[in-house]
Amino acid sequence: MKEIGFFGNAEKQAKRSEHEYLNAYGETVKWQLVSVLHAFELDDDEWENGTELYSRFIHAKREDDVKHIIARYYPEAIKE
Repeated sequence: MKEIGFFGNAEKQAKRSEHEYLNAYGETVKWQLVSVLHAFELDDDEWENGTELYSRFIHAKREDDVKHIIARYYPEAIKE
């Protein structure tokens, strides 16, 4: 399917964009793909490869567990 190709390409692009740096306060800021929670068709418009359609920034402490963060912000994504 064409959608799977786009979805896989978007995931690869997100992984390639992961990085970390120190902010002005000397804190480590980390950009990381943790999980893909939603994927759906928007409309018939043409989108260029690499166009960001949606993302969310979550402020978390280094010791916060990824599963705990997802459960807190996206409880509907937890598989029971």
